[in-house]
Amino acid sequence: MASKKQRTEFTNQEELEMENYVRRMIDENGHGNPLPVLNERFWSEFAQEHNSARSGATIRNRFINKMIDRIPDLDTKEEKSEMIYRSLNIPMTEESKEK
Repeated sequence: MASKKQRTEFTNQEELEMENYVRRMIDENGHGNPLPVLNERFWSEFAQEHNSARSGATIRNRFINKMIDRIPDLDTKEEKSEMIYRSLNIPMTEESKEK
């Protein structure tokens, strides 16, 4: 039987680094411009920059599930849904904005 990889909890320092990375990317890309925070490659670049042993997918999932509310520029429901649609390259209709 294959052994399951031991789960390692994220530290406060890791979460702070993730939050700062997103804020820096917002500043570099311009406020209001799409930021691919749902893209695994975005987080793979973060992992490489911070010499993290975690995969881009693991970091992305942590950000989406636990941290997305910490970034003021992404804190409204509409902005979050727009960000999701942009990251998936799906045009957003008025109907989908209401959801």
